[in-house]
Amino acid sequence: MPSTPSSSASQGAASGLAGVRSKGSSERSQQLRLRVKLLGALLLFATLPLLFASIILPSRVQLTLTRLGESSLAQLADTLAEETQTTMALHVERLASIAAQPQLREALVHHNKGTLEPAALQALNRLLYSTIRGANTELQGIFMVGENDMSFAGVLQSGEEAPYRNLTLHDRAYLKTLRQVLRPVISDPLKSKVSELPVVVITVPFLDETGAYAGCLGVSIKLQYLSQQLTRHRIGETGFPFVIDQSGILIAHPDQGRLFSDALLKQAKAARLVARMRAGERGIEPYVSSRNESKIAAFAPVPSCGWSIAASISIAEFEAPVQELRTIIYVLIGACVIIALILGMVFVAGVERLKLALAESRASEAHFRLLSNLSGGAIWECELSSESLWWND
Repeated sequence: MPSTPSSSASQGAASGLAGVRSKGSSERSQQLRLRVKLLGALLLFATLPLLFASIILPSRVQLTLTRLGESSLAQLADTLAEETQTTMALHVERLASIAAQPQLREALVHHNKGTLEPAALQALNRLLYSTIRGANTELQGIFMVGENDMSFAGVLQSGEEAPYRNLTLHDRAYLKTLRQVLRPVISDPLKSKVSELPVVVITVPFLDETGAYAGCLGVSIKLQYLSQQLTRHRIGETGFPFVIDQSGILIAHPDQGRLFSDALLKQAKAARLVARMRAGERGIEPYVSSRNESKIAAFAPVPSCGWSIAASISIAEFEAPVQELRTIIYVLIGACVIIALILGMVFVAGVERLKLALAESRASEAHFRLLSNLSGGAIWECELSSESLWWND
């Protein structure tokens, strides 16, 4: 049976609607692919600089902060060395001013000749005591030594005179050095023959009319006091200063039990550090302490004593600011990535809404055209703004 015009129109409309549906499905697939591409492109452009920064920035910041930390540590070591140098120089200057008193030289001359009277010896001891009575507790005592390297006068800070009476000192290295250089000498740390405590002895020579060695004036400084003065400085939570002499013996340390010991030489892994300190160098070295803790130390020499002072701190604490800043950088980078992702999704959603509105407009127009083709009557539309007229065929 031949088809009627109305059935042909219906078949055409159905075919048109199917085409619209197929086109709509294709457009949705394209929208999805576009969404993925846009989002991927946005993330790529947003994260590439951040990834580059995450690789370069932490290492640069770490290098800068490490240099600042090392500079600060080195400055502290220099300051402690200068303070120690100044303190010891003041002790030498004060002892030299005491030795310049004529009563001391006269008593020494009589002692060397064997003509020193007991009353004169008593007067000499009272004079010596007056010079240290008002001093701080760092002094153990003051004494005088004749040309035979035996002390004949002296007094402890407590006022006792007996410990320094006829004390043999010929085995002391500082007296041998004093005879050679004929100028003030600061000894290495040693155990006092008076108290068995670690002390440092400063001596000033007396010279006779010919310029030869005639005896000396000496003062003993308690090593514990020096150690307490130096180690009162704290470096962060775990850091502290320490001091070694030319032989590598610890002469200042927060742990008083380590004073006058070779713990740094034998118990710690610090061979390079000790070698450079003993050589009078200035610098920074990592080492492993006797407690197996990784540390870093800046060190500086004290020329007048032959000592070296180090300011040490654990590497974990030293690098803590760097690690904290690195964590902050990574957190910021992660936050930027998340923000970029959110902004990208918002942008893609906006593009999709625009495309959807355009697609709906096109679909509406297509539906309108199909309906107008199906209608038997005339359909027309007048656009007043453009003065245009449209009607169906």
